Amino acid sequence: MTNDYTTLYLIGNGFDLFHCLPTKYSDFHTFLKHNFPDLEEDLQEYFMLKCDVNYLWKSFEDDLQTFNNSYFFEHINEIDPLEEGFKLSQIYGLEDDLQQAVKELISKLKEAFFSWVDSIIIDDVPSKCVLKSNSFFISFNYTMVLEEIYKIPTERILHVHGDVINDFEELIFGHGASYEEEETFDKNGEPTRTPFTNALSISKNPLYSLQKKVDAIISGNLEKFESFKDVKEIIVLGHSLGDVDIPYFKKISFYAKNAFWRVSFYNDDEEVEFKSKLQSIGINEGKIQMFKL
Repeated sequence: MTNDYTTLYLIGNGFDLFHCLPTKYSDFHTFLKHNFPDLEEDLQEYFMLKCDVNYLWKSFEDDLQTFNNSYFFEHINEIDPLEEGFKLSQIYGLEDDLQQAVKELISKLKEAFFSWVDSIIIDDVPSKCVLKSNSFFISFNYTMVLEEIYKIPTERILHVHGDVINDFEELIFGHGASYEEEETFDKNGEPTRTPFTNALSISKNPLYSLQKKVDAIISGNLEKFESFKDVKEIIVLGHSLGDVDIPYFKKISFYAKNAFWRVSFYNDDEEVEFKSKLQSIGINEGKIQMFKL
């Protein structure tokens, strides 16, 4: 695939925030408290969701990797193998209960997240940026600000994690952590399995279900990434360069080897952090210009 685009825009959530849209994770938290209070309590109970003085749930997606499966398991498990009358068949029932509890947790979270995104109204949002013509856009946002406010044709936009109109049931969100399979034998060669091994394994399913499978997304769009080899300029607007999304930037920089990067930041700490991250994936400092959004 080839294209004639000379500029590539990478659009992050800061772009929507710049347009005064309520798209912070703290806004999602507020939405949950009013619309899904039981789920909000479950998330507070099973995940370590970081906050600071300004924002509740400041890094919600990254924090999904903090799911406490042991506590989740203990909450569901009512079996005492030392109790008189204990039967191994009870463990099969526990496994079924855990499967159902995991399914309900993930289903409710996805329903709530999709409902929140769908509730964000952009009808009265004014355009605040001058976007270059002859450009292609990779948006990490779910909203349709580019299409509806800036009238960018859909064929010039890739919503890498889906959008609220075309992919409502399949929006992609989650953390970027990876996990190694647990050893079945210890260092002495003794088996590590117990009657509860399968049940404990089931309790970890939210960690896998809430992974943002970036490598698979890149592979599915590889032809598009390859087409950026002739791009002269890459403009990053409002992206936090979070670790989970860095593989996208690395792949783009690999193909757009000669591009000059113009990258927005919000505060001085971000300016230093963003420049360092871009250099760490092989982008020459002389090809990076930072500007405040």
